[in-house]
Amino acid sequence: MWRLADDPQPLREFRNRAAAIEATRIAKGSHRLFSEYSEKKSVCVIDWDQSEPNGTVPGEVINIAGLAALPIPQVRILFAPRDTPIPERVFTLAELFTRYDVPSAFIAEGLNHVSQSFGIRVDSNGTEYVWFHFLCKDVEVSKDSGPRRIVDPANTFQDQANFTWTKSGFVLKIEDQSNNVPTQSHPSTNNSESSITLASGGKQVTLLCFGAPASLYSHLKRLKEIMSSNDLKSDPYILLDIVLEEMYMLMDNVGWVIGDIFGEIETRTLGNVSKLGIIGKEINFTGLHNLAKHTIYLRENCESALATLEGLYAHHTRVFGEHPTAQPGATRRSLEYRKTMFQSTQRRLESLDKRMTNILQLSFHLVAQRDSQSMKTIAVMTLIFMPLGTVAAIFGTQLIKLKDEEPYHMVLSRDFWLIWAIAVPLTILVVFIWRVWYRDAKARVIERSTGFEGWNNLMKRFERTPNGKNKEEHIA
Repeated sequence: MWRLADDPQPLREFRNRAAAIEATRIAKGSHRLFSEYSEKKSVCVIDWDQSEPNGTVPGEVINIAGLAALPIPQVRILFAPRDTPIPERVFTLAELFTRYDVPSAFIAEGLNHVSQSFGIRVDSNGTEYVWFHFLCKDVEVSKDSGPRRIVDPANTFQDQANFTWTKSGFVLKIEDQSNNVPTQSHPSTNNSESSITLASGGKQVTLLCFGAPASLYSHLKRLKEIMSSNDLKSDPYILLDIVLEEMYMLMDNVGWVIGDIFGEIETRTLGNVSKLGIIGKEINFTGLHNLAKHTIYLRENCESALATLEGLYAHHTRVFGEHPTAQPGATRRSLEYRKTMFQSTQRRLESLDKRMTNILQLSFHLVAQRDSQSMKTIAVMTLIFMPLGTVAAIFGTQLIKLKDEEPYHMVLSRDFWLIWAIAVPLTILVVFIWRVWYRDAKARVIERSTGFEGWNNLMKRFERTPNGKNKEEHIA
């Protein structure tokens, strides 16, 4: 039966995209062959075996050729670069994809920049694959003596906008070797690991970590001191639980950083409520909006992580039943606890989002209040000088003249009435037009009218019935 996880097209597309990037570099005069990248040491390995029950670290960083020369362990954890098709990684990643039969659906997710997923595949030999992708924002905070802020090396105008992405992919492969039947080596690799099985039979567990943070490598390195290969083989999903724990720590730390930066802005804004004169200089709307954007992304990341955790929990329940014992039971309880931690961070991010919305609204109101005070001052000053301006305008006309001879009395022209004959009708007309426009605008806002209500009402007043009364009087 054909399945998406068996589609060879994503791996071909992965190679083709890297080849296209390499061709562009060649056109620019700078390139290296794919085979040269295989010499780069880019794979970290942690192994557990019966001879070394507490785990070994064959090499801090090795290349893909060195990986093939290592003995076959019962449990292996591999750390590789992020699963993106660039020339520096494509050789190593393609070899790992082929060597460990990584599901094509996982490869396709990397090509399509999928931020969250959870997949399960079981092949015809009983080998199980569980994989997921994890995405989280990461920010760096300035360590100077001033207010805490996100580091922005470019020094752009978008304050609090600098960030990076931590995008990791994980594949857990659980191979059943109980039948001790040798597997065929893949035609595209010369891999001693794929043609030999464990002498003791049982399970062979491999965890592939692509683009994982260094803290996860340190965490799993410490794990070899407290857990044996048999512990990990009894429930391999504990490795994924540890991965989710480390990813949670990363996400939760970013959430606290964003919260601390915003907390200082919130405190400063609330402290300046009574200082309307400086409120405009203190509020950085661009920075606030960028912090709100980070919070929205973090909420999305947290919800995606919860979906992954719930998928893993449901799969663990199907494998070990409702009431597991020993190590599977401990893993189940750990997954339940991990869910509560993600939910706690999710609620904190929701609260932070609401606080940001509240402080943004308050900031807008404060700025509007400051502007209102300015407009009020202008209006008061206008009212004070309006009578003087009116008197000066009247006396400045040619209708009032001052005699050049003693006793220097003013002479009022006989046509002085023209000022009032023209000004009074114009004033009445302006007030009338404003009143009609005001009623029309009020109808648009309050009564949800399509407009022109004021003019329509005016026309109705002038409509006459046969008895000479207007329509409203006739109806009355």
